[in-house]
Amino acid sequence: MFAFFRYCHLPRSFYSTNPGDSAMADEETIAQLLVSKTELERRIAELEAENVRLREFALRDPLTGAHNRRVFDEMMEREMALARRNLGYNRGLLIVDIDDFKRINDSFGHPVGDFVLCLLVDAIRVCVRTTDFVCRIGGDEFAIILSDPIDICGVLKVGDRIVKALVARPVKLDESRRPYVTFFGDSSAVFSLTLSIGGSIAKPGELSVDFFRRVDDILMEQAKPAKKPGASTIVCV
Repeated sequence: MFAFFRYCHLPRSFYSTNPGDSAMADEETIAQLLVSKTELERRIAELEAENVRLREFALRDPLTGAHNRRVFDEMMEREMALARRNLGYNRGLLIVDIDDFKRINDSFGHPVGDFVLCLLVDAIRVCVRTTDFVCRIGGDEFAIILSDPIDICGVLKVGDRIVKALVARPVKLDESRRPYVTFFGDSSAVFSLTLSIGGSIAKPGELSVDFFRRVDDILMEQAKPAKKPGASTIVCV
């Protein structure tokens, strides 16, 4: 009778007569596994951070960091639905438009225009609560969803705070025509921004699209026509 054996390669430690060799091989394997685990954890952390960045990019205006139009539409729909389900739950809305923004872009260039947009968003952020939503809904147009508790006087006060915060930030250009904020009252400032603002409180049962259109009409038909040169205009009704 014949017996056949299949030849196979076994680890070197299998043939070793020295127990220390086997222990050393085990230690090397464990070390390699630990290195692989650390590298895997690092890569997972990088991917998670990248996912967060991509989610933020999808939800925010890349220039100013304000929420984008998609978020505005979704939040308006959600908040108005919440207001319809809860009697006495108020929701305010401000639409802010930079006066003569095209002239600023044409006269000083797009980098200055971009600086102005970021300057406005920074001014708005210090004037609203963390529960409010600041959104860029157009080229130089921003909307602020004001959460409950809020009333028409509160909406007007927020608009007034934004105007005052922006007046305190006149813009100047350095020798390379790079914009920066100078001190209030600096006579050498290139320009100070003015705004046209429309605002209101949502009516009971009002749909989000109707609320937005109503406030936009307040801005375009009341605030802008009432504007005076060199001054901001706020109309809240």
